[in-house]
Amino acid sequence: FSKKKVDPKEAAREAKRATKRETRGAQRDIDREMRDLDRSETQLLAEIKQRAKAPGMSHSDNTLKILAKQLVGVRQQKEKMLGAKVQLGAMAMKTNIMATQIGAAAAVGNVTGAMASMNN
Repeated sequence: FSKKKVDPKEAAREAKRATKRETRGAQRDIDREMRDLDRSETQLLAEIKQRAKAPGMSHSDNTLKILAKQLVGVRQQKEKMLGAKVQLGAMAMKTNIMATQIGAAAAVGNVTGAMASMNN
């Protein structure tokens, strides 16, 4: 059983396709998470405003402090998600560049072989 020799250009193209598929899926998941975080952020803001306007609410109330801390946590989580999404995009771009370079190297190799045979 001999293994079929894999063309580096085809292998690079397949790796690029697989990476693109995976990163697109991961970015969609991150977008979904960010939408959920946006929703929870607006809910928290509305709840904070409602509780702050309520009569008899003192500014030193622990409930408002807890809600404010949750709001800060949600915003930090959104920033982390955005950073992860950017890193995924950069990884997909690097994979694309590597596949292009491999294709160019294969083309140069083919031209070199043709030139060598023409010189003989």
